Amino acid sequence: MLHIQRSELAIIDCKTQFYSNYYVRDGVRTYYEGVPAVIEVSKHHYVERELAELFVAQMVMSWTSATNASQIYNTLYSSTSTSSTPSLTADHVWNAFIILSLIRDSECRKAVLAVLDSGAQNDRFIQAMSERNQRIAEYGQDLINHYCDRCLKVTEKEDGKHYRIHALVADGICIGHPRCAFQDSLPCKNPLLSSKDRFCTLHQDENQICAITLCRHPVVAGFLTCDDPEHCRMENNRSSCQKAMFQLKHVLARQGIVQTANSQELDDVPNDDVEHTDGPDAPGPSTTFVEDSKDCLEKEDNENLKAIFGRLRTHAELVFHQPCGIMVRRTTCLRAESLTQVSVSIHQSLSFFGGQLQVCFYDNNCRLYCYLNAHDDPIKDELCLPVDPFHWKCKHKKTDIECAVHCNPCRFPELREDTEDQNGKWVFNSSVAKQNNVWLGGYLALVREIGFVKYNFFLDEMIHRKNELILAKLAKSSSPGLFVC
Repeated sequence: MLHIQRSELAIIDCKTQFYSNYYVRDGVRTYYEGVPAVIEVSKHHYVERELAELFVAQMVMSWTSATNASQIYNTLYSSTSTSSTPSLTADHVWNAFIILSLIRDSECRKAVLAVLDSGAQNDRFIQAMSERNQRIAEYGQDLINHYCDRCLKVTEKEDGKHYRIHALVADGICIGHPRCAFQDSLPCKNPLLSSKDRFCTLHQDENQICAITLCRHPVVAGFLTCDDPEHCRMENNRSSCQKAMFQLKHVLARQGIVQTANSQELDDVPNDDVEHTDGPDAPGPSTTFVEDSKDCLEKEDNENLKAIFGRLRTHAELVFHQPCGIMVRRTTCLRAESLTQVSVSIHQSLSFFGGQLQVCFYDNNCRLYCYLNAHDDPIKDELCLPVDPFHWKCKHKKTDIECAVHCNPCRFPELREDTEDQNGKWVFNSSVAKQNNVWLGGYLALVREIGFVKYNFFLDEMIHRKNELILAKLAKSSSPGLFVC
């Protein structure tokens, strides 16, 4: 990192100030075209472009957090730096990542990056990040129009015409960010003002309501529950569990954390029992929903009380993959990976591909087929909805008509290579989602405390960079065939 005295050139007539990376006019900071050789990450602090790219590469290839990236840099180069050179911080790494990603994105769209010049550096790019998040949510990743001989098959029918078979693989992975804990028939989608908050701005009044899910009485000052003795006992039990080291280790193990955001502070486990993935797929007992499992003989109705003492988390990310490995889009599942949300996402994917999608692999296609059939959705007849062959063989009932017939991959001969013995290899790699999700799962610890906007921006950029690596590998592949991106 470079510590440089910043120079400013002002032109009075047009009221413009020029700096090394951008110029300021009417309170708007407009960056110059192209990626600069050095990036201003804070006032008087610059990071070389190659170093910023190294930080991003570490994040993509080894799940390195901004904190660990800064510590690696300071450990390696502190001895060669002068005493006046400041240490690199996690904020510097984050700012380098965000600015570099936004400038690259603007360059690809033949646009310029413009942000407000006022405000803190950490907040200055929120609007630009939000706009990019919204664009990717609506239109998918840049490579959504990619197809090659690994994700597209061209067949010739008896009539002599050629037909294209385009496939996608859908799968969910339990990774998410904090969300509003307000309980209703539909989950609240409003972002939290801070990742430490329990409720969004709209539902701040819920902080004054008892944390027991079915209780609407006001809380006692200094507590999260009302004056009901049973409710107070639940909060006391929760406080006692938090103080036990074994409970803290259990919470850490439950979350499946394989990468820590700060490897130098392994014992610094957050005293927060609210960080979990909401929904049935969360492993182990929930640490957010505290259940009163003790029998109370004095009660006629042995109630099973539940409470939400902290934040909730989004349940999972539903990701759509090309069989060649390119990830084209994702959807956040707030409470569960529901069939309704999967159905909506598949319909959206159909619109992205202009109706040219013919096959969609999904591990739960048997239940999805029942759902589509019950709702008279024509997509069940327009799409092949097979289950991954491995999962069909090991995890699906052969007696159910949906599993045995409608979602049986052997039912679709187009999914096999043409051979005389009819036992050719599968055309598409339907296990690609599991392979990619192993990589995505490495970010579980990194995104746990990231806010709504930065979470989506970070994941989208990681997927974008990963897609670039996969595309480069595909381009070097010796396998002949169609290749368009």
